[in-house]
Amino acid sequence: MIGSTSPRTTRAAPRLAAVAALAVGIAASACETRVETPSASAAPRPTATRDTAAVTLANILGPWRQKWVIIDDATVEIVRHACIAAADTNLSFGLIDQPAVLADARGLGLVSLILADDFSAFECRAKLAADGASATTIEPPSRLDPASVKPLDEARITVVSHSRVKDATGERTIVIGRVGPAADAVGVEFNDETEVVAAIGNGWYLAWWPEPKEPGNIVSANRRNIVLKSVDDPVGVIQGRVAPATWWVDPSAVPISAKATKVKAVLVERACAGGQSPKGRVLEPTIFSSETAVLVTFWVTRRPGEQDCPGNPEFKTTIAMSAPLGGRKLLDGGVIPPRDAMTAPR
Repeated sequence: MIGSTSPRTTRAAPRLAAVAALAVGIAASACETRVETPSASAAPRPTATRDTAAVTLANILGPWRQKWVIIDDATVEIVRHACIAAADTNLSFGLIDQPAVLADARGLGLVSLILADDFSAFECRAKLAADGASATTIEPPSRLDPASVKPLDEARITVVSHSRVKDATGERTIVIGRVGPAADAVGVEFNDETEVVAAIGNGWYLAWWPEPKEPGNIVSANRRNIVLKSVDDPVGVIQGRVAPATWWVDPSAVPISAKATKVKAVLVERACAGGQSPKGRVLEPTIFSSETAVLVTFWVTRRPGEQDCPGNPEFKTTIAMSAPLGGRKLLDGGVIPPRDAMTAPR
């Protein structure tokens, strides 16, 4: 059942091999591929435990609950398959073999999944049907910041995403983060002395609440409900969701010298962004290289809230490689299959 904090075997290797094989087929190449220390007198926090109520469909479909309920594996698979089906072509390729490492349900029929392995992580929000036999995604699943994949040690805790969302199911605040293996629970505490108990498992935690209020702090706790570590109130929105960008070599930089270790590029964000520039939201690219090709993928942090899609502007950037390009091909990894990045997409 989802909800255990014990390690879970992931299936990253076959999927990573598939990505490498795909790149080989396209380009005849293989891809290279303030926390606070608790004082000795830290007070017990009795609410930092998961809900032990009987797990029934009524628990998931009923009123919002302060504490999460454990979901059976069959329901998790129903939601996971709905997430895969709703993903665009590029994300669905990465989601097919991705295990669900965390599931959060606390009422209103809403189920949130974190699907992750050692290389990538995704968030999916869905609503379970009244009979529990099917689920519908509230919005397409999103990839989380690649930097969030790295696990934490001991009882450390961080916030990956903190956002207020509004959709067909209502308005709510969602917080997602990472926590170390020494923690047995995560509590989201508010200044009015209430708290929400996050779903926790496999180094991740997730919680949501309907009220438009911000947490005072977020804490990890042990089996005795003693606070181990804490992270201060996330100030404002922390947008942990990212989307790929399409990129190509800047025409003004052609031809490219074989000795070049930097390449001027133009990219366009693929997610709706209200026509705004991605400046300040472009992450460092992921670069896989081989003897015959260099596969470069750009990720852009998504803008918070609902966004119009009038078309996104071009944005110029520079790719820094660890070795001269030589005669290798440049591939845009922001699409599946990867495309030749020497020309702009049609």
